[in-house]
Amino acid sequence: MPLNPATLQANGQIAIAQPAIGYIKGDSFQAEFSYANGSATLTNGIFRQGTGQYSISGNVKAGANPEFAGKVNIQQGNLQQVLAALQYFNLGDFARGLKPPVYGNSGDVQTVAVGEPEAPLIEQLRRLAEIEVILQQQQAVKSSEKLPALSQLQGTFGGEIAVAGSLRTGVQAQFNVKGDNWQWGKYVAEQFSIEGSFQDGILTVLPLEIRSGKSAIGFSGQLGQKAQSGQLRIENVPVEELAKLIELPFVDVTGNLNLRANLAGSLENPQATGELSLVDGTLNGEPIKKADSSFSYSNARLNFGGSALVTQTEPIEVQGSLPFELPFAAVKPDNNQIDFRANLQNEGLAIINVLTPQLAWVNGKGQVQIRVGGTLQQPVAQGIANFENATVRARAFPEPLTGVTGAVRFEGDRIRVEGIRGQLSKGEVVAQGVIPLSVPFAEGDVDAANPLAVNLDKLGLNLRGLYRGGAVGQVQARGTALRPQLSGKIELYDGEVFLPSAGGGGTRLASSDSPSTTTSSPTTPTEVSTSPATPTSPTSSPSFEVGLNDLALKLGRGVRVTSAPILNFQATGALTVNGTLDDIRPAGTIRLTSGAVNLFTTQFKLDKGYPQTATFVPTQGLDPTLDVRLATSVQEVSRFRTPGTSVASEIADEPTSFGSVRSVRIQALVKGKASQLAENIELRSSPGRSQTEIVALLGGSFVQTLGQGDSTLAIANLAGAGLFNNLQSVITNATGLSEFRLFPTRIRGNEGQTASSSSGAASGAGSLGIGLEVGADITRNLSASIIRVLSANQPTEFNVRYRLNDKILLRGSTNFQGDNRVTAEYELRF
Repeated sequence: MPLNPATLQANGQIAIAQPAIGYIKGDSFQAEFSYANGSATLTNGIFRQGTGQYSISGNVKAGANPEFAGKVNIQQGNLQQVLAALQYFNLGDFARGLKPPVYGNSGDVQTVAVGEPEAPLIEQLRRLAEIEVILQQQQAVKSSEKLPALSQLQGTFGGEIAVAGSLRTGVQAQFNVKGDNWQWGKYVAEQFSIEGSFQDGILTVLPLEIRSGKSAIGFSGQLGQKAQSGQLRIENVPVEELAKLIELPFVDVTGNLNLRANLAGSLENPQATGELSLVDGTLNGEPIKKADSSFSYSNARLNFGGSALVTQTEPIEVQGSLPFELPFAAVKPDNNQIDFRANLQNEGLAIINVLTPQLAWVNGKGQVQIRVGGTLQQPVAQGIANFENATVRARAFPEPLTGVTGAVRFEGDRIRVEGIRGQLSKGEVVAQGVIPLSVPFAEGDVDAANPLAVNLDKLGLNLRGLYRGGAVGQVQARGTALRPQLSGKIELYDGEVFLPSAGGGGTRLASSDSPSTTTSSPTTPTEVSTSPATPTSPTSSPSFEVGLNDLALKLGRGVRVTSAPILNFQATGALTVNGTLDDIRPAGTIRLTSGAVNLFTTQFKLDKGYPQTATFVPTQGLDPTLDVRLATSVQEVSRFRTPGTSVASEIADEPTSFGSVRSVRIQALVKGKASQLAENIELRSSPGRSQTEIVALLGGSFVQTLGQGDSTLAIANLAGAGLFNNLQSVITNATGLSEFRLFPTRIRGNEGQTASSSSGAASGAGSLGIGLEVGADITRNLSASIIRVLSANQPTEFNVRYRLNDKILLRGSTNFQGDNRVTAEYELRF
């Protein structure tokens, strides 16, 4: 470094590793400098920080009024590295500007022991599991924050900054910075640019622009610590992203937001006034034809007013005020009170269709004037809703509710229903009483003696996935309107209660040689959901939830319990229901009076003389534990073949087929969950058969007739099982018969081959016909039946069957036209 002491001139080079100015640090700095005539000049300076590089030049002139000037050229600047150098870790750090952060010391950090090193290993493992759950909860809280962390801001930029000033005039600056493809969490800015100046402590932006696709945010104005002014412009920004910052309850808004706002105030207490509109908007999936609003923001409070046109003619007028604190502002709202007012009438009430999909306004006269105060957590309403001869459609009702007339008053935290009534087909609904909006009744409250009660008189209900049919009774709604608790008594009649599907795939039975071996299935039960599941974070709770509190349900006449296509039972009894509509927990035992279960191509009916029950346990929901005994009869064909001649010189005769058909009575004992029917069936037969043989018999006449070589009759048997089962079940339930069976049969010439006749040759010409068997059990061992071929002029066959034991069976049959038979069968199986 040459130095001239006489003239105080110098020039040279400088290099610094790990340079720092205050708390701002870099990786390296190098430059050339010179000094002459009281002026110092810096040229070719390069400041490196990570991947970023900044070219620096400037000069300083000494004197009574020192002056300085400089220029910084940014090449490959990195946002995250700049934030780390400035020690900006959250949005609140921007408020301190370039002031150094204030940190605590090691004494401010207190550790808490969470381990138990002296405890047994099993307790330490439990403690580890608890700690992992706590960490997951903390992570869930972080993930639920409305804005991403500042550490997720990524991107590069370039530009130029020019600085000048003196001791008297202060600092002046000009800047122009641009960046591409910035990302902050899920928010992306394809283009970023800012141009402006700084003078007298005021930052002038002309302008700031952020663009991504068709969306744009722009700002022009002046910003200072004590005052600010400017205009904010937002174009085509998706409103659903902004709605997540406010978390509007019960409302799903989409569309593009346009906004013009004039800014004032300061960074600590920003203020704004402006107008906004929604383009191509929807509210809960329904299009919004028009939505305009004006607003003002001051002292951390948002005031707004506007109108929205959802239907064709009647707009909705709204205005309100609510606390809303910006993350970088220092001023907090002076209170957390809200003020919301709405006025809608007649066709404007169709907004109900959008806000509550379960309810739809059809037509009629009505007016709602409401004002909501209190807080977001505990709203307080004032107003009135009048209805006159209105028609409303609800998903829970199969037909519209007509002639709805009455009034609802909103008084503070109380909703008073004053005799609203409506007609539904031949029934009527009447509602009257009081329910609080958000805070339950206190002990001794006079309104607690008059809860909201809804009388149901001969109503038709259609609760998807739960029940469809008639209902009568009364329901009381306690709790709050946001979280009602339903109790009371309801009688169901002429309806159908739906259970979870009994098994996910086909019914499979295990093979075993023991007649009492329990069947098994690897299938997983399918649970029925009554409403669409909406995932919530572990720290949040649903805004609206209907609870059930000892609601008494009586199963009256004509109520069936079904799990299509497997179970169909007629039931009587009573249940006590708790839980919620999304998690129904019934308790009680109902009696199954009749019904059937379909397995393979065979239908089992409830066996008389057994206490058939279905027990509901709260922990199993709508999946009862069945204790039933079912029975059916299937036909078993035994065939024998006589060998032909073995003499080679003779023409071989075809073997002759002989055989007989007998009825095998099969019992199915079910003790277990309805959804796991195949896993809880125990099969028995009389006469005794192995489990494999029983399963083969349950496969029906399809396997037997196919084995006899008559494929046409086999296919007819398989199709007939699905075609005739429902008809057979209806007739047996109505008449009390133990057997009513329609089946396909082969008709050869003038002879009808029925299931009970002796089997001849397996093949031959003929046509398909339909046979009918009607039977009744006189005692457990004595039964009688009648068989008739309906599609041929054949005599009717009358049969009597008496079983002495598992090995000896006596049969008798006649058609009163010369075909009389008495047989004694002795069975020895080996």
